[in-house]
Amino acid sequence: MSIKHMTRREFLRVTTLSGLGLVVAACAPQVAPTSAPASSASASSSAPSAAATAVPKPTQGPKSGGVLKIATTTDATGLGNPPSMLTTQDFVTSKTCVESLGRFDPSGVMVPWLADNWKMDATAKTITVTLKKGIKFHDGTDFNAAACKWNIDHFVGAKRAELPGVKSVEAVDDSTVRITLANWDNTALIGMAYFAGPQISPTAWQKAGSTDKERDDWAVNNPTGTGPFMFVSRQKDVKQVYKRFDGYWKGKPYLDGIEWNFIVDPVTATASFKAKEVDVIWSLTPLVARDLKASGVNITELKTGMGLVMMGIMPNSALPDSPFTKLQARQAISYALDTKAILDTQFFGFATATQQWGVPGGYWANPKFTGYPFNPDKAKQLVTEAGFPNGIKTKFLVNNTPENVAVATAIQGMLAKANINAELDVADNARYRQLTSQTNFEGLCLASYRADSDLALVMPRNLSANGTIMQKSIMHPEKIEKMLTEAKQAPDQDSKRAKIWELQQVVFEEFSIFSPMLVLSGLAAKQPYVKGDGMMEVELTQWTPEIAWLDK
Repeated sequence: MSIKHMTRREFLRVTTLSGLGLVVAACAPQVAPTSAPASSASASSSAPSAAATAVPKPTQGPKSGGVLKIATTTDATGLGNPPSMLTTQDFVTSKTCVESLGRFDPSGVMVPWLADNWKMDATAKTITVTLKKGIKFHDGTDFNAAACKWNIDHFVGAKRAELPGVKSVEAVDDSTVRITLANWDNTALIGMAYFAGPQISPTAWQKAGSTDKERDDWAVNNPTGTGPFMFVSRQKDVKQVYKRFDGYWKGKPYLDGIEWNFIVDPVTATASFKAKEVDVIWSLTPLVARDLKASGVNITELKTGMGLVMMGIMPNSALPDSPFTKLQARQAISYALDTKAILDTQFFGFATATQQWGVPGGYWANPKFTGYPFNPDKAKQLVTEAGFPNGIKTKFLVNNTPENVAVATAIQGMLAKANINAELDVADNARYRQLTSQTNFEGLCLASYRADSDLALVMPRNLSANGTIMQKSIMHPEKIEKMLTEAKQAPDQDSKRAKIWELQQVVFEEFSIFSPMLVLSGLAAKQPYVKGDGMMEVELTQWTPEIAWLDK
């Protein structure tokens, strides 16, 4: 599945949508099972001083009951059939009732969830998954190795690109599954645990029709998973309704039910939120978030970069007559950008400035990365050193949404101060995609990328000669091509991380292939009584319905 360019508007809708759906995580040779997050209501262990005049009231734990009502703009398209799950909406809404083999931890590493543990063997080219025991699907079917094997085979059979090169899937015993790869690729873990990870009942699927197409079509609208809530009903583009599953394997949930309400108009959604007709608005535009925050609403801001979009400027370094074949000219772009001004004026602060792939301080961010501090004089000097004492005249490709044009116009002024005179080339979506994916563009391009966790998966799609985006518009140094391959073939987590850190320095400092600017934040509005939901805390589509509760 290709990493596509997103416009800012697409992202802001699509974050009601998406990775993607291409959300990816790092892999580990073996990881201990996750535990549920501790309740925010845990009592303090420190005792009051002898001079205290009042004893604090005990903090109350989670309350049972109630229905959590969530608003967002766009309904899912592949709700209950994992091979059909493509968008952000598919992943986030389906998690109400369909659980996966893994979840992301706060650092961006994929860790077991329905799986108890897994072991990756680069020499044998295998991933061996041990499953948790005693779990049932909503229809009473056992979740075991046979069911897990069926789900993975079902996904692989659909020829989805996220789990390529699977040679075989074997149920070793009742709780162990072994996946054998044709060639070692450590990104197969994210394919197995996240994309092929959602587990649905094979029994329910088999009973749903006489052909595979009939069964898939039924599953899309009738999810049957192991999650804390059971699917009740769906009115397409209006509402999804779920009720508590009393047989849930962790002895929860607290809520009686969950409703997803699809409200396209942000004004209507905001009014419903203020009237407490909905408890959460999932995925806000920066403008709506700014206005709600100004009115006193608490905004939850996802800043990990996981599942989010990174924006930057890509110069054409492939065409022989491009001025950006010169390293100094490419470096000048980064020095010319006042990213903080763009962040504040265009995104109202709801973004994170960056000059690496992903957010600074993130798991894959190179701590020794020097970067390019804002310095228009330095940028102008580099343009001269590149052989252009009279400046550079070029074009600047931008998708034709008002938001993107506004961002590009601000950048245009900054580049002009560095003697890079860029004429905006405003393209409709079809021409933009043709120039960035099928042919090539002239000069500069305002581009978007996935700022995901497993950079060994994402970076080759955008930087390799065999990639799916920009491959005809950028240079492909042999050094980078080799390192991209080595990152995917690394046998363990430590060596993989070290290779990605090295790639960050080589791509953005040694060669300055493009100029990252910022990672947009994921945004949600929540009523103060909503607790434990986990939305917009770790990854865009990940949340914790099993421990969500309403303090009212």
